[in-house]
Order: sequence, then structure tokens, then C-alpha cells
Amino acid sequence: MDCNLLRVQQLIGKKWNIFILEGLLHQKALGFNQLRNRLGKITNRILSARLKTLEKYSLVQRKVIQEKPLLVSYSLTKKGKDFIKIILVIKRWGVEYRLVLQSCISNDCNTCQEYKQDSR
Repeated sequence: MDCNLLRVQQLIGKKWNIFILEGLLHQKALGFNQLRNRLGKITNRILSARLKTLEKYSLVQRKVIQEKPLLVSYSLTKKGKDFIKIILVIKRWGVEYRLVLQSCISNDCNTCQEYKQDSR
């Protein structure tokens, strides 16, 4: 087993990680609540844990804006921007080959809903 692939799989395999990175992609920086609102149904606890993991891997940078009350912002590092490029290629591949044709695994997927309406 290739440990480099295993590391990437651990990042991709955790629910929300790629969505967090994608949520930060076109933003200079987002606050915690802004990011949570952008993602939808993620809990504060999960978002906090995932951000810590992404920070540990140097994909996301956390910047303290204000101490009291605590205000922080999150942004992609260069490493994070490089990583999300790979995810976007995988996403395009999924769109091209319509892996969602059989059934969607998410009730919240806008892409599948749009595709199902187009195919009627």
C-alpha cells in the first residue's frame, strides 16, 4: 500500500473536508459562521474538528482577527489551493461520466436533482 495515497484518501474520505476546501476556494477568507452557513447542515463541532484537521495538514490557515470576543477567519493555503485543484478534476470527471445516474447518495444534492429534472 502506498502511504502517499493513504494520506490523500484519509483527507478525501472524511465527510466535509472537500466541501470545506471548496467553500473556501473563491474567498479571500471566511469566518467560522460564514463558512458554516455556506456548507449547510454541518454542526459546529464537526466543522471545528474538520478545520483543525485541515489546519494540521496545512491546507487551511486560521487567523485570529479579534481576541474578545474571539473572531477568526479561515482561508486556503497554497497547499490547500493545489489540493482543491485535484478535487475539482475529480468532480469534473464525476460530472462527465454522470456517476449519479443510478441513485444519488445525498438528499441535499442539487446537481443530481437538476440532472434528474433534465432527463425527464
